[in-house]
Amino acid sequence: MVMPMPTSPGSPAGKLDPLIEKLWRAFSEQLTAAGGFSMTPMCEQHVRGFITDGARELIKVHAETYQVVLAEESIRNLARQMIEVAKKANTTTLSESVFFSVKSYICPLWPFC
Repeated sequence: MVMPMPTSPGSPAGKLDPLIEKLWRAFSEQLTAAGGFSMTPMCEQHVRGFITDGARELIKVHAETYQVVLAEESIRNLARQMIEVAKKANTTTLSESVFFSVKSYICPLWPFC
């Protein structure tokens, strides 16, 4: 049986979908750890797009393991910053405005922006 070749042979980043899932899990775990924060559908759409952009960049540069780990920490940082903004607004729901507010000061945040 011939195994399919990864998108980036030898690259820990590997294929796009598992990398997106890994980064999404890192983001989501922060929401859960903070006490069950949730997102509006539009906010989730923007966060997923942000994660996909980062995953594509990791694939493009044939990321090493340490770079994937750095990307996971970066996306966790985004989540933590969004949670802090939501807390200051006295809500547990992350909205599109929370995402764009944090993005405006957190970028550049490699590999996402």
